[in-house]
Amino acid sequence: MGDAVPIPKEQRVSRHTLRFTVHWEGPGPWVFVEWKAWANSTEYRAAHEAILGAIRDHRAARLLIDARHAKVISEEDQRWLDADWIPRAVTAGRRWTAVVMPSSALVRTIVENIDKRPVDSRVEARYFDTADEARAWLSEVR
Repeated sequence: MGDAVPIPKEQRVSRHTLRFTVHWEGPGPWVFVEWKAWANSTEYRAAHEAILGAIRDHRAARLLIDARHAKVISEEDQRWLDADWIPRAVTAGRRWTAVVMPSSALVRTIVENIDKRPVDSRVEARYFDTADEARAWLSEVR
């Protein structure tokens, strides 16, 4: 037990399930979210609460979402995200979001429409085909 090495803060996982992972990518610095599979409404909202907690814990203005494996989001959850979660995330400090786009054309359309209504003029979302492109953009924003 004395050999245990603490996990560096920049690699700590806020939440990990079969459906998603949320962690702080310290060298970025940003909150990194990876969608792995379809999530029901409870799981989808729990993921977003974990994201919000990570934004608050790290005072993160940047968010990188790897949605390559994301699945369809219900209309009810889309409305909740738009009306409830996004305003709370902005209040917590979210300013820039880079999204690695899903492979599904339907899910791509849903993702593109989520941040269409401006909540705050300081908030910006961009969409990318690769995580490297998303990281490059997040590294430049100020």
